[in-house]
This record gives sequence, C-alpha cells and structure tokens, in this order.
Amino acid sequence: MPYLVARKLAASSRPSGGAEAGIACIEQRILPSLEACETLVEAKQIRAGGPAVGAIRRILIVSTDSAQDRDELVSSLPLWPRMETTMVPLTTCGGRATSLRPQLEGRKAMWQKQAASA
Repeated sequence: MPYLVARKLAASSRPSGGAEAGIACIEQRILPSLEACETLVEAKQIRAGGPAVGAIRRILIVSTDSAQDRDELVSSLPLWPRMETTMVPLTTCGGRATSLRPQLEGRKAMWQKQAASA
C-alpha cells in the first residue's frame, strides 16, 4: 500500500551556532539524506516526490511490503531524528469507488423508502 510521507524540519532542530553549525548540518545530515532518497527512488521504494521548493521539507510517496519496512525506511534517513513526520495511507480511485458503491445503494434505498412513505 502506498503512503504519503510528509517530513519537515522540527523548529527545535534548526542549526544554531552560526555558519559552522549550518555547514555541519548540510554535510552530515541533509546531503546524506538526499543521497539516501535517491537510492530509495532507484530501488522503487520511493515512488515519487522529493524536497519541497524553498523549505527543509520532503514529500514522498513510499511503497513497502510492511509497516515495519516503512518505519525502517523513514527512520533510516540521516535527518529523521530532526524531522516531524506524518504518514497517510493512500488508496486508488478504483478502490474508493468500490467502497462508495454499497453506501450509495444504501442511501438510494433509504431515500426511496422515505419518498414512498411520504
């Protein structure tokens, strides 16, 4: 099942301490995270997405075989301890239509029953 994974840098994790801290963060966390994401794209575990323009934020579509694999993938990225992460399970348009059809039929039946008794 694909998941939308949204990650943003936690406010408390912004580098403080001047240019040296910023350089270290880029070298030790940001670039290695981007490189790891490229590897995961090649392995087709990240289906789509990437860094958001102008922000320390990533939006990814991730596909793994299990919840544990998904957790391991997300937590393996070097920036993970400094990021706030949300994951949203995604379905397909066809899957949503399949789940809506019985609800639609039930509503139609209820409406017809109310109209007939009025």
